[in-house]
Amino acid sequence: MAHGNCRVEAARYCRASQRLVRAYRHIGACNAALYDMHGSDVTNTNIRVHWVQSGTWIDIHLSLTGHEPLAMQRQKLREELQSIKVAEKMR
Repeated sequence: MAHGNCRVEAARYCRASQRLVRAYRHIGACNAALYDMHGSDVTNTNIRVHWVQSGTWIDIHLSLTGHEPLAMQRQKLREELQSIKVAEKMR
């Protein structure tokens, strides 16, 4: 499921949009870039995942904004990501 250039592509996206990648993680079978943006009283945490499956480029961006601790927000996003299933279309 994971593609070798996932880390490179995620880093390019985050640099281009002036977001700082805080960490790269292996979540399930995917390579993911995690980054955060902080407001005056809220935190926005993001996970970007890219991979190639069956000849198709798959790009997922999950984002959560709130007052909860960053670790709790990230855990919610990880759980959501792990619940996503990509299936090939029957021909």
